Amino acid sequence: MNISNNKSNSIPACLFAPHPSSPNFASRFRADVVQLVETGNIHKHSHTCYKYWNANRGDKKSCRMRMPLKLISVSTIDPDTDHISMRRSDPMINNFNEYLITACRSNMDIKFIWSGSDAKALVYYITDYVTKMSLSFHDTFALA
Repeated sequence: MNISNNKSNSIPACLFAPHPSSPNFASRFRADVVQLVETGNIHKHSHTCYKYWNANRGDKKSCRMRMPLKLISVSTIDPDTDHISMRRSDPMINNFNEYLITACRSNMDIKFIWSGSDAKALVYYITDYVTKMSLSFHDTFALA
C-alpha cells in the first residue's frame, strides 16, 4: 500500500485502529499496519547511527543499529543452534508485531529473548537506560 494514496492527511499514529466489527476489518487492519510501519518503523540513517565511529582509528563506518539487515526469503529455525531467522523482505524495516504496533501506534524493534545471555543483556540495557543521569540545569544551559 502506498500511503500517499490515502485519503487522510492525518498521521497514522494519531488515528484510531480499525474496529474489529467494522466492514472489511482484515483489509483495514492490514492497511493500518502498513501505514504505521511505513511512517514510523523504517530505519533512516542519521548521525546517531555513527556516533561512536572514529574515522581516525580506521574504523569501518557501520550503523550501530546494525542496518541494513540481511534479507531472508523464508523463516527458519536451526535445530543445532536454536537460532531463529525470520523472513525479511526489506533491509531497513525494524522488527515489529502487527498487533502490538496497532495497539501502541508507535515505532518498535521487537526481539524474542531466547537465551539467558540475551535476557541479561536486556536487563542491563533497561537498567542503564532508566537510571542514566540527566543533565543538571546549568549543564543544559551551558550546552546552548
